[in-house]
Amino acid sequence: MKECTQLELPLFAPPTFERVAAELGCDKIKVEFCSRLRRSWRMSRKPSDGVMTLRLPAALRDAPHQVKRALLMWALMPSGRTRRRKTELKRKRTALEATVWEYLGQVTDLRCRHVCFNRSL
Repeated sequence: MKECTQLELPLFAPPTFERVAAELGCDKIKVEFCSRLRRSWRMSRKPSDGVMTLRLPAALRDAPHQVKRALLMWALMPSGRTRRRKTELKRKRTALEATVWEYLGQVTDLRCRHVCFNRSL
């Protein structure tokens, strides 16, 4: 007898980045989706008004809540050169990045298999 496991079945659409940002209390983060980004993300900050722009690959648009939260928390982490808390911040940043990398690996792997399958026809 074959053993089957059911993957996660979302009953509701995942919350938007704006909603997750509102939960975290950060209203100065703007999220943009770039079609050229595939497996990386970038953050920039305007010093004049303090608005942060988080540029993400389109594959993260429908990411689950925990991945969106990890990305926003990653963007909010200080990027200054504080030696005292450097190792602590590095551990936190690595944990947040691992959450995002895991999801990106699953999504891009599935899309790659689909594209490779279609090309072989």
